[in-house]
Amino acid sequence: MTASGRKPRKTIFVVCEGASERGYMRGLNRLLPLVAPSCPVAITTYDARGGSAIAVIESGLREIARLRRNGERFDATFALLDEPAAVGELEIAKHKAAKVALRPIWQPRSHEVFLLSHFPPAARPRTIAHAWPGYAKGQDAIFYERKLTLELYDSARRANVGFDEFLAFCGLPPHAAGA
Repeated sequence: MTASGRKPRKTIFVVCEGASERGYMRGLNRLLPLVAPSCPVAITTYDARGGSAIAVIESGLREIARLRRNGERFDATFALLDEPAAVGELEIAKHKAAKVALRPIWQPRSHEVFLLSHFPPAARPRTIAHAWPGYAKGQDAIFYERKLTLELYDSARRANVGFDEFLAFCGLPPHAAGA
């Protein structure tokens, strides 16, 4: 507890492959205080500007080192990554991330497939355009904040490796309707 009687914020760093993922995480950061006020978090995002999972991890590590030199500290570090197609690259990326305590959240193939995983399988749209007309790469936080509900996060937490761990660390328990 702080002197004011409030719980201190958990600080989380998330390296993202690109602008779309960064907007998604920023939208979640805006939503969490509204739905999980008992567990305040502050998510700092970093756009690695694309590349392989290994390149994104390495870029994130450089940024974490820079921020730490400036006195910033994080309670946890995560990376939102596209799952590599090659098994060898996946194993290398997992090993590299584990070595530096960077917890991966794996998107299957692309951010758009990750977004579709937010819908229950029986109701899952075939394309992102069916789910969200007007969707384009690089959406901002407000777009995601307006589109995603607790129920949709619950579908995604079960469908993507590492995402449940991330949401639980943020303090977002499974929503009763989706649990």
